Amino acid sequence: MAAIFEISRIHKLPSSIWRRRLLNDQIRRRFSKLSTVYHPSSSYHDVPSYLAYAKSQNLSIESTVFRGKYYEFQTKQVLEEFFNCKEHDLMVTGGSYDQGVDILGKWNLKQYLPAHLLNMNRDSAGSTPSKLKLPSRNGKSLLSKVLQKDAFCVDLLIQCKTSNKKIPAKLIRELSGMYNQRVKTPRQRQSTFMVLVSNNTMTDDSLNQFTELSIPMIFLQVELPRLKEGRKGAYDQRNYEKGLLLSYFRNPKAKLLLGGLNDYEDINYKIVSQVRE
Repeated sequence: MAAIFEISRIHKLPSSIWRRRLLNDQIRRRFSKLSTVYHPSSSYHDVPSYLAYAKSQNLSIESTVFRGKYYEFQTKQVLEEFFNCKEHDLMVTGGSYDQGVDILGKWNLKQYLPAHLLNMNRDSAGSTPSKLKLPSRNGKSLLSKVLQKDAFCVDLLIQCKTSNKKIPAKLIRELSGMYNQRVKTPRQRQSTFMVLVSNNTMTDDSLNQFTELSIPMIFLQVELPRLKEGRKGAYDQRNYEKGLLLSYFRNPKAKLLLGGLNDYEDINYKIVSQVRE
């Protein structure tokens, strides 16, 4: 932290700008293995900074651009809270570069390992090895092989979609095609999840498509943020009622890869424990 302030003093730039530049560099390195080049938003990185940017640009809070980007940053907050993702594990991409991906993420699955499995693998010093001895059936692991890769982290390709209508089956097919274009190798397909986030639910046809997909997909229903009644400061986060996470669904392929983990129980416990602000 002291180094950031020293650099900012020398270059006569606010320390917050240097902190953001360093974070962007860290994010780029973290996602450098992806075949497509993505660019984080440089002027803002969370809800407060986006609202400050929107105010400086005099963006209308009724515009689709404002609503869409606000929803993306709120989704980032949801992932930090419910998936325990760190700030440097999530990148909201630039609009003209996203190619269908609004947020790139890293998700650490080690937090969902059952306690008995962790205890079974602890050494005499009480620490857990990087590779676990997993229970198996017919020679196959009951837990996904991905747990042995990349320090228990998987990649998330996240698309946010706000709409007054239910999610059509066409969108599910488009996301599947986008996934197949970007995720090529068998190992990548074992460790990359498509995530759809929307304020609305699926139609019957889209739910059938979601269930039948051969790729791992997760669906999150997240409410839209709303300006609190009687509040007039549209560019102040304190005047907004944060949208709640209403549901967490996994298709059969995602369930298979996450088999044996406690993600479903953990996240749904947090959902029912939410308190509306």
